[in-house]
This record gives sequence, C-alpha cells and structure tokens, in this order.
Amino acid sequence: MKERRDAVEAARQAFHTTWAGRETRNGRTVAVLALEPNPSYVAQTMLENVLTHTRMKIWVDEASGNIVHAEAEIIRDVPFGGGLLGKLYRGARFSIDTAEVAHGFWAPVRVQYDYTGRKFLFVFEAHEITETTRYRRDGPPAQALALVKDELARGVAADP
Repeated sequence: MKERRDAVEAARQAFHTTWAGRETRNGRTVAVLALEPNPSYVAQTMLENVLTHTRMKIWVDEASGNIVHAEAEIIRDVPFGGGLLGKLYRGARFSIDTAEVAHGFWAPVRVQYDYTGRKFLFVFEAHEITETTRYRRDGPPAQALALVKDELARGVAADP
C-alpha cells in the first residue's frame, strides 16, 4: 500500500493535469483529463523517471470516481543506467479499460502494451492484449482460498 501511495503522489507531482472535456463511454458520463509531464519535476526512482517521459489521458467515471480508461504514450526515449543499461523507446503505448464487475467493485477488463526497447545491446519488443471476463465474487479471502484449493484439486474451475 505504501508503494501505491508513493506512486500516486509521484504522479500528482510529475504531471500537469488539464481538463479535456466530458464524454459518454459505455453509457456512463466520464470526465476526460490530459496529463503532460511537469518539466520541473525531478524523478527519484525508476518509475518516476518513466513518468517524466510520458503523456497520459484518463477517463474518470463521474458517478463513482473510478478510472474507466487510461492511455499512456512514451514521448521521449527512457534511458536506464544513463542509456548504457538500456532504453524504452519513444512511441511505446499502454492502455487499460476497467469496468464495474460487481456492485462497487471495479477491475481491469482489457490491458494493452505495445513497446520496443533495448537491454544492453539487444533490442526487445512486446505487443500484448489481455482481456478478462467472467469475474466472480468468491467471498472473503478464507472462503475464496478454500474454493481455489478445491478447484485445483479437481483440476477444473467451478462456474458461479
């Protein structure tokens, strides 16, 4: 939780946020925010360094305050170890869609990564889309753990 709080606080300081309008997305009214890197922000960690090279846009559900869609683009190469250890190249894109999968519970339903970089002398590239459906609530942690153990023992996933 501390790492999450630190990341959220870093993002607040690392970006200048502007109102980009209001839209309807999947039948819900959303506020659209544009985030541009704050040129005076000094990164302290590797994650913060990535933020200083990133432009983002987020869509926030006005009724719940949850992010329903977010897009990020690397606008300048991100060097690691002064560029000697590697780089994440400009043009990388990341996006996430979330949905209310149970009353008051929001979860990712689609995540996409498209990036190219270099680690030492070797170029790498990734293009991945992950879609998740059929979320189900299995109860409190102890109950959910017992259900998972039973499913693993039987070698099948039980339908709700």
